[in-house]
Amino acid sequence: MGSLSKIRQQFTEKQTAAANQSRPLEIEELHRAWQQYADYLRENKNPAVQSLELATLRILNETNFEVITANNLEQKFIEQEKRKLNDHLQNAFANKAISFAILVEEREQTTEEQTERPLNKREQFIHIVEQYPLVKELKDRLRLELDY
Repeated sequence: MGSLSKIRQQFTEKQTAAANQSRPLEIEELHRAWQQYADYLRENKNPAVQSLELATLRILNETNFEVITANNLEQKFIEQEKRKLNDHLQNAFANKAISFAILVEEREQTTEEQTERPLNKREQFIHIVEQYPLVKELKDRLRLELDY
């Protein structure tokens, strides 16, 4: 019985020592560890790297955080890597209690992110006339009717 209690005591001492070494989540360190894993995926040419880089991280408490993605596809890529990513983060923070949830939130695109649509023929002509007024003068002199 003495050796069994000694083993239990050693085990509890190891657990308390590990708990003392574990670090709570901090946003800068979380981003750094997240980027390290993304770099690892990039080296291995894994397509999930883009989803990890586009994701937003939000800390909930000392051991939990949320990963916010823009669509279901990004969510699926991150879910594929969830187990390995969680192991990486737990090792980085020396905390086995760290976990995360993946959420999908639609993001509004700003005007800078929106791509310009192609101009139709009328808009193209107006754009050319704004740059070169002589084109309009030539059109008027020749009495051309343009089909837009």
